[in-house]
Amino acid sequence: MPRFSELDEPFVCPYRNGCPYLEGLPAQWVWDRYQQGSAMECQYEYQLKELNQQLDQTNAHNLQLERQNQQLQAQLNALHRRQFKGRKAPVTPTGCPSVQRKKRGAPHGHPPWQRPKPKRIDQIVQVPALRSVLCAMAPI
Repeated sequence: MPRFSELDEPFVCPYRNGCPYLEGLPAQWVWDRYQQGSAMECQYEYQLKELNQQLDQTNAHNLQLERQNQQLQAQLNALHRRQFKGRKAPVTPTGCPSVQRKKRGAPHGHPPWQRPKPKRIDQIVQVPALRSVLCAMAPI
């Protein structure tokens, strides 16, 4: 079969150098671009597959890191709870007379603890009493 350039003049398209249906572009150029586009489509499909594989790997790695983060958070919370246990007050039944609470402070009859009196006094300072304290102490 003869090629497009080998055809007789009546069979050749008069618009082959600038077709009005192709916005003035030459038909041969449009055909070449079409063939290049199909080759590029295969290349784009290959790149798309590679990118999808990378995305899947990244998502799997992200899930693994999230699980690891949750485990570490749980370990940290457990360690914190173990170190800082809340102190619970001893539970005493209120209606039971056999369990009586011991009063705070020194035992009854025990001599009080006081600071020792100084052996030498350096100075004596006179401090006037506050008026509000005097008014509160005055009999009504």
